[in-house]
Amino acid sequence: MKKLKVYLETSAISYLDPPERGDLSVDVHRLWERIKVGEYEIVISNVTEAEIDDCDEQKKRYSEQLP
Repeated sequence: MKKLKVYLETSAISYLDPPERGDLSVDVHRLWERIKVGEYEIVISNVTEAEIDDCDEQKKRYSEQLP
């Protein structure tokens, strides 16, 4: 069975920081755990990659976890 493709943009990474985003981060953390084990094929744009490069170090560490 083919993996479902998920397009991520930089706000998804921002939601990984609970103090910043509150309750919404719980759902994003659940998705992130599924992404890290390879359940989804991740797609990001060149614009998203450039935005990640401009993020703080914590958010860059999150993006480095992508398969």
